[in-house]
Amino acid sequence: MVADVSEGCEVITADAGDRSGGLLGPQAVDGREHVSVTAPEPALGFSTLYDHWRGREKGNLFSYSLGSPSEHWSFYQMLGTPIVYMMWEIDFARWSWNDFPLYHTVYETFSAMAHLDPEFVYHQALGRLWAVLAQRLAQQPLLPIDVRDVEKPLRLGLDHIRRSYGQLMDRHNVSLGGLERAVQRYVTAAQRFHKKIISRTDYSDLELRQINDQMVGVERSFVDPNGLLVDEQNRNAVFGTDPDHEYNGVLFPDVVETLLQVSEQSEQPDLWQCVRRALAAAIFVVNGAAASLADPSHFVRPWPETEPDQTLTRN
Repeated sequence: MVADVSEGCEVITADAGDRSGGLLGPQAVDGREHVSVTAPEPALGFSTLYDHWRGREKGNLFSYSLGSPSEHWSFYQMLGTPIVYMMWEIDFARWSWNDFPLYHTVYETFSAMAHLDPEFVYHQALGRLWAVLAQRLAQQPLLPIDVRDVEKPLRLGLDHIRRSYGQLMDRHNVSLGGLERAVQRYVTAAQRFHKKIISRTDYSDLELRQINDQMVGVERSFVDPNGLLVDEQNRNAVFGTDPDHEYNGVLFPDVVETLLQVSEQSEQPDLWQCVRRALAAAIFVVNGAAASLADPSHFVRPWPETEPDQTLTRN
């Protein structure tokens, strides 16, 4: 059987280790955290898996640093499919290792796993979470996705650029204003969309298909088919991979990487042109995500423009 993976609503993958954690696209947060609250986990001594997580981790349980360490890379980079990459990691409060010491060695065998997790309770816990989340995605007529969750990584990416390169950009008369406005447009569109879909429950099958397609289409809007300036094999202009470390992720990767290059050679006009081009691409895809949430029967821009948008350069 041949499946059209471009029509998938979400990709769920799993890994191993010894502490809960997760890498995920923004629209996967709502579903995964809600499932963890309801997933029973008596074998680990907790009523739910979420209770176990919070017993070990007081900070963020989820990360938007997707990177490209596994097969999920092709889905979110090539297709813009929402992804969940679930794992057990090391209990850093107990161990001082940087990573699971048997990782990708010939010693990572069934016997080793049977010694570390004799009853395979950690493996079962992750498997149950995966199964419950997959079942929920498959069976709920309206996908458990909240498009408002995309705001957080967009803001985090903006804040990082502003904090790390804001003064450099000011000195060269390059503005983040266009990207800031695009992010705000998305936030406004997402809030309007969410308010609309919760206002009723009597959707027809055709309306449900339309709403689900719009929600999944948000992250597809982030894919630039031309590829990124710094790495043509990557196409996601919002969620990227650190060129120096494939296990680390970068928000607005082209903008960040071109700014990093220009910070080392700031008097190179061609490099600043690359920064402007990367900013323009980021603005375009975020605006596209906002537009994807508009009522498809409306063929006008979903936001008013009273004057030309000075996106890249200050007067």
